[in-house]
Amino acid sequence: MDLQIETTKEIFSQDDDFENYLIEELAELEHIKWMEWARYLLMEEPISTNRVQRWARNMTDYKDLSEMEKEKDRVLARRVIKTLKEKVEQYQRASYGIIK
Repeated sequence: MDLQIETTKEIFSQDDDFENYLIEELAELEHIKWMEWARYLLMEEPISTNRVQRWARNMTDYKDLSEMEKEKDRVLARRVIKTLKEKVEQYQRASYGIIK
């Protein structure tokens, strides 16, 4: 029996659409996390009127954000994916040398 394990690089290179999908999903989660944090902070801390107004514009669904605001969330999403790739590859290298 030939056991082949695909590396993370192989999985992601097969379909750039999959990585883009993950970026968007993670970016949306990051935006939700940010909104929860911002709402908490607005209730607990004195925040400047300017900041409240700026944040209010972004208290919306991810799909309704400007591309500039979405990109801020995508930056973190890409970092998460990069870290996961690195950790999976480290694990694969350490796992009995079974890498395709």
